[in-house]
Amino acid sequence: MHVPVLAPAAPLRPPRKDPSPRSRPRPDETSYEELLDLLVESVLTIPRHGTDYYRDAGAQSAAESAAQLLAPHDLERALRLWRHGQELSERAPRPEAEPDAVYRAAAVAEQDVDRARVLIGRISGERWTDYLDLAERADSGRSTELLWAAERSLDTVGPAVRVLALSRLASAWATYDPDTSRRFLAEVLAQVFDAGEEEKLAPQLT
Repeated sequence: MHVPVLAPAAPLRPPRKDPSPRSRPRPDETSYEELLDLLVESVLTIPRHGTDYYRDAGAQSAAESAAQLLAPHDLERALRLWRHGQELSERAPRPEAEPDAVYRAAAVAEQDVDRARVLIGRISGERWTDYLDLAERADSGRSTELLWAAERSLDTVGPAVRVLALSRLASAWATYDPDTSRRFLAEVLAQVFDAGEEEKLAPQLT
């Protein structure tokens, strides 16, 4: 069987913390890079099975999951693996299929706030939660920029999601600008009844 090769795009980044001498593999152990290679190889050798619509579902799902695991270490290789999973499908490609989860995994693992923001910017779907999560680990100057970016990302969300997002924004702004925080809280109070049909809203909002 021919197995496509997805070689590393570039030398892999080391783990976020340098491993201690005690954690480094001995000569007879599998190295960090070899484990990533094994992850990719295992996905590429998954047989396609089943019939009709579900024939390729297992292999495609495995490729997508592995791409998310690989993304913090080698994003370009992870994106190629994700595309490989999409190409397995004999069905018409989903127009909404985008590697958002791959970019999100890379952004979460990225320690540099500016680089993480660039990765979040590549997410095609909702990304307000990503900006808010990143703001929590940024310095005060970058945090406020990210909070504004989160607000700008709310144009296309539904009423319930918007109320939850405004609530988080109100809470986050309280640290930096109480007046802005109160403005967001007023918006929550003004819009909460539009989202009142959502059963899970109350506990999340609290």
